[in-house]
Amino acid sequence: MSDHVDGPRSIGDPAADLSDLFAFTGPENPARTVLAACVFPAAGEDAIFTNAVTHSIIVRPVTVAGVGDAARFQSGDPETRFSFRFEVLHRGAAGGRPVQRGASTLPGGRELPLVVNDEKGASTPDGVFRVYAGLRSDPFFLERRRPATDAGRVRGRV
Repeated sequence: MSDHVDGPRSIGDPAADLSDLFAFTGPENPARTVLAACVFPAAGEDAIFTNAVTHSIIVRPVTVAGVGDAARFQSGDPETRFSFRFEVLHRGAAGGRPVQRGASTLPGGRELPLVVNDEKGASTPDGVFRVYAGLRSDPFFLERRRPATDAGRVRGRV
């Protein structure tokens, strides 16, 4: 899904712009699903998450009924909900950068505290959920082998 700068909230507060959502199998464990959301795509190195918005992601299983033009999506249960909220900046260590904290509310209502830009992220004790919030490079590219006739064209940009 991709949706860039088209609502009044994202125009008035660019830090509230939830623009991309990606879902893919985990590279370290294909039995896991990774959800990656892009918030504030124009963020610079010193940008922070807004504390005025709760970012929510709701996931439901979907089945496809029918084939071809008759194909229809049917959403099912259970609904899995994640939300993320961030605090204002806090003073860092003497001479250090300010720190921003937040929390993710996980399915079932558990809350997982996190520190923005902590490379290790935050994990639940059972290891089922791991959350990272911070600046990452965007965009990314997908590669695939191409027939020789396509070799000169750029393809697969997301």
